[in-house]
Amino acid sequence: MPTENKTIGQHRLDRIIAANEFLRVIANCGRCFFRNKGAGHDAYLALNGRRNIVWLFDDYTGARINVTREGPWDGFSHGGTLKSLVGSIGSFVLSGKMMRYGYFQPLMDNGFETHGATATTS
Repeated sequence: MPTENKTIGQHRLDRIIAANEFLRVIANCGRCFFRNKGAGHDAYLALNGRRNIVWLFDDYTGARINVTREGPWDGFSHGGTLKSLVGSIGSFVLSGKMMRYGYFQPLMDNGFETHGATATTS
């Protein structure tokens, strides 16, 4: 069977499909981040025509946000942790760089957690 030689843009399209599936899973679990129940739609990602910018269309504000941009994201309706997560998803879409494993642990490893220890009070 011949192998396909995909362009960078085609790889990015494949990754953005996977990223949107991931956002849909998040929107359907637990606290339903990235879901606007009132408006009946979820946040989603899209590539620009040249496939070099990843846009997030926010579920609440409807704003189009360049997720690889540093600094504040005008129109982003979620907090800093979700901003970091979406930024990592954007990096994955553009470069294929895998996301930090810490996002997928019950407790995110932020350098302050002491795993295995229990808190005691006096």
